[in-house]
Amino acid sequence: MRLIVGCSLDERIQEEGPLSIAHIVRIARNVAGAIDALHRANLVHRDIKPSNVMLDAENGDACLTDFGLARGGDYSALTRAGQVLGTLDYLAPEAIRGEPPTPAVDIYALGCLVFECLAGHPPFGGRGPMQVGFAHLEECPGDPCSGRSDSPADLGEIVNHALAKLAGDRPPTATAYATLIAAAARGHRRY
Repeated sequence: MRLIVGCSLDERIQEEGPLSIAHIVRIARNVAGAIDALHRANLVHRDIKPSNVMLDAENGDACLTDFGLARGGDYSALTRAGQVLGTLDYLAPEAIRGEPPTPAVDIYALGCLVFECLAGHPPFGGRGPMQVGFAHLEECPGDPCSGRSDSPADLGEIVNHALAKLAGDRPPTATAYATLIAAAARGHRRY
């Protein structure tokens, strides 16, 4: 992997809070492209989160990193059946239930990442681990655009589409999801 001079997306959010819509669209496109490349190679990342996305200071691109939990259908499991891997704030309901990982878990995590870029915190953040886990399983996320005057009216709903509780209700690919986000942003006069 090439050397990336910059900071992690997590560091940027911690320093600046919610990001601009234009920057979020660019991050979503970059990360979605990396996720779909993994999926085409029959791999699931399983740990998409802001600290695993580097922002290149030179050109502004977002680069997905840390493939330590990536797993493909042709690879042997390195964990026991039912063991949950990943970071709780970004885990899809099926991952919490210990089901085998599919590309849908990465799309859910991308949704959590985009939510955090918009809101400055993950969808169910600020709670204890048990409450976060139950929230992923049972609760609808709030509107990530709440309190933002620079956001199109339907952007929050589009972002939360990736956070559907059932894998089949999420966008079919990460790129399809990023395209929906970009289309919503283009409809906003400040973008």
